[in-house]
Amino acid sequence: MRKRRKRERKRREEEEDEEEEEEERGRGESCSSSCRATKHVDLAAERGRGETKRREEELAAERGRGEEEERREEEERIKRKRREEEEREERRGERKRRGERKRREEEGERRGEERREEEERREEEERKRRGRGEERGRGERKRREEEERREGEERGRGERKRERRGERKRREEELAAERGRGERKRRGERKKEEDREGEERGRGERKRRERRGEEREEERRRKRREERRERRGEERREEEERREGEERGRGERKRRGERERREEEERGRGEERERRGDERREEEERREEELASVTESKLRINKNKVNAEVCQESVAQQKQSNKLNFVILPAGNVLPLTAESVPSANLDRVRFALKVLQVKEDVAGSRRKRNLGRQTSSVVKVQQLSEEE
Repeated sequence: MRKRRKRERKRREEEEDEEEEEEERGRGESCSSSCRATKHVDLAAERGRGETKRREEELAAERGRGEEEERREEEERIKRKRREEEEREERRGERKRRGERKRREEEGERRGEERREEEERREEEERKRRGRGEERGRGERKRREEEERREGEERGRGERKRERRGERKRREEELAAERGRGERKRRGERKKEEDREGEERGRGERKRRERRGEEREEERRRKRREERRERRGEERREEEERREGEERGRGERKRRGERERREEEERGRGEERERRGDERREEEERREEELASVTESKLRINKNKVNAEVCQESVAQQKQSNKLNFVILPAGNVLPLTAESVPSANLDRVRFALKVLQVKEDVAGSRRKRNLGRQTSSVVKVQQLSEEE
């Protein structure tokens, strides 16, 4: 069948080569004859190509069918060979059993022949012994018969035993052969099952390897993503720290400038306050000096009108009326606020202006001095007003 398929394939290939040559010749002739037949040539070439393609497909299908048939034949051949091998094994076992039976039969025949010869020899000896004495012969005969009977029984038992042993051995061999066939069959089935399981394990192992490879690749991709994420986070943190540092630097510089500016302004204000305080102190000293000179002149004018009783009475009146009628100067002198010392037109104004400067007996020395200083300034203002009047 294989040769027939080969011949068929060779014949088809030759037919295809001839058809291709005819197509080539047809295309050459049509191209050389006329350019007007180009369309027909193209159509013919297209038909030729389609026919060639169809034949190639048929050949491929035929080859596929042939390969399938060859594969089936190969499987059948393998099965047939396996069956023949099993049959040969069975025939070999059967021949072995037959040979064993034949050997046992020959052994039995040989032993029977030996027994017959032994009996004949014994009979001959018995005949010789009978000539020696009938009585002894009878006893010997009886003994021999008894022995023969026992030997016969023993031989019968041994033969039956051997037969039973041979039958048992034959059955055991048949069972062993049957077990061998079953074992071979089971071994073949087990091998097929192992082959299928091996293929399944191979496919499963390939799948597991592919899955493990995919998992490892996914793990690597995940680690790379995490590293990129951590790197970007680290870069963002560094950028934020840099910006925060710049912001802190700018804020620190701004706060430092603001603090320096405030300190400079504070120093300027302090210097201005000191300057104004110096000017104020100078003005107060000047006014005190002027007030002292004016007071001294006024006291000289009103020396006869001022005495202790008037001062005490005036102090008591001030406590009762809660009005300021005199001023104690820093030198300890008392300046009554009367019409003689202050013009009457401005007396009420002076009392109203000096109402907050009331003298209290329990004022301490330092506070008294400060109050007296302020009173002196107020008196100077009053004196200036009176002078202006």
